[in-house]
Amino acid sequence: MKTLLLNSVVAACCMLRRRPWGDHQCANNWRARHRARIEPISRCTCAGVGSRAGHRPPRARKANLEYAVHQLALAGDPWQLSDNYDYGPHPDNQSEAGFQRAVDTARYVIDMVKPKRTKFSLEMVPWLVTDTPESYLELLKAIDRPQFGAHIDAANMVISPRLYFNTGKMIQDCFALLGPWIVSCHAKDLVMKGGPGTISFHLDEVVPGEGNLDYTAYVTEISKLGREVPLMLEHFDVPGYRRGLAHIKAVAHSAGVV
Repeated sequence: MKTLLLNSVVAACCMLRRRPWGDHQCANNWRARHRARIEPISRCTCAGVGSRAGHRPPRARKANLEYAVHQLALAGDPWQLSDNYDYGPHPDNQSEAGFQRAVDTARYVIDMVKPKRTKFSLEMVPWLVTDTPESYLELLKAIDRPQFGAHIDAANMVISPRLYFNTGKMIQDCFALLGPWIVSCHAKDLVMKGGPGTISFHLDEVVPGEGNLDYTAYVTEISKLGREVPLMLEHFDVPGYRRGLAHIKAVAHSAGVV
């Protein structure tokens, strides 16, 4: 168990894409792939489920679906992530029609590929149908495919000040509900800003350890799953990845899970 979590923690700081990378991204990806001792897993975020999906031309939606199918089919090539989607809040995202579109899209991709060792998942995002563990569980049951798994992003679950100040319990409750389906996790942190003259709820993403997310709870819950579940840093530059990785490894050691 102790070695298992360390493998997960040092997994991928960034993921291969079918488009050019900057030099620092390529170098960082190479290090992540060659230092982590994990089984290859392909996870692609499906296009056509995000914002404005119902308002885009049919040709664009079809192209995005084909791209998702292609990426999922690359099961032998680790860390494939589709970046080919229109991304942002939209009122239709969490409607009944948006939920059904997510179900239909996931089923279509999985049924087209019929993956044997690969899981397809959708990221937790505050303005999508995967905004809460309860919504994600409803989606899992509606899709009803063993090849569909849950991708957890604890930072993205923080959708209120109440959750921001209770991230440990939030994470524990999430893993208690979705544990059997969890296949991967994202690692970042959050800082809430506000005060006199700035009352509206606002969060900024920061490197793990520089915010309020309870990483002791996070790595502990991942370890309790008892299987390889990668914890992947995202959205940072190379120095940020290094600080985040150092913090997560230190927390994991302190928690006794590595």
